[in-house]
Amino acid sequence: MQKQVSLRETKQHGAVRFPFNIYPCTIPGDFPQVALHWQESMELIFVKRGAGLVQAGAVTHLAYMGDIFIFTPGTLHALRQTEGQYMEYENIIFDPELLGGAGDLCAEKYILPLQSGRLALNIHLTPDDLYYPQAANCLKEIEDANSSKLPGYELVIKSGLLRFLALLILHGKQQLPAETADTRRLKTVLQWISEHYAEKICVADAAEAVSYTHLRAHETDSYLVCRLLLEKKKRAQTTTPRPMPTYSEMR
Repeated sequence: MQKQVSLRETKQHGAVRFPFNIYPCTIPGDFPQVALHWQESMELIFVKRGAGLVQAGAVTHLAYMGDIFIFTPGTLHALRQTEGQYMEYENIIFDPELLGGAGDLCAEKYILPLQSGRLALNIHLTPDDLYYPQAANCLKEIEDANSSKLPGYELVIKSGLLRFLALLILHGKQQLPAETADTRRLKTVLQWISEHYAEKICVADAAEAVSYTHLRAHETDSYLVCRLLLEKKKRAQTTTPRPMPTYSEMR
């Protein structure tokens, strides 16, 4: 577990006693991408305009205006630009414990299983889903309350999140756990890259260290490791003077 600390986002979102926040973001306006990471909080992506790519675990989804993505605690996820497109979205992040505490029946039945990965939710909602209008209205109420911050706005946010979660549970089909053998191996390769990317390494070393084959459809282990290394080097280039290696140097 200690080796995965650098992959886990540890930022405090919102106030300590009300761990909730909304971040309006644009790719590539604010940043070119959001690299693969995970956190113990829950995260919702509500696409407002444009299109992009959203990765959840080992699967990459096309994201369009109106789409909603749900990342439960511990889910690896990333956001990227599609060629020639921009994506404007709202990033809604909150601690699941905001919705229920110790001794609460709802926490016992839903929140704790959500945190431990025993309760899996639908990851991707689109306007074509039957319960989408209700789910989207919950998020819009949350956004309005957070923006106005009128007396009692915290109650509106909390009730909206609870209703949103209830809709996902009521209408969701049996889902596979967000944490799978593939995502565990992906966390391993990300950690390996984080520890060794500044060294002279080759794909064979990485493939041997993580021992996996395919983590994304049509993507070989060699290509995946090279892509992640290049992304890591690109991010590091903004803060360090080291030159970025070529693809052939990492083979």
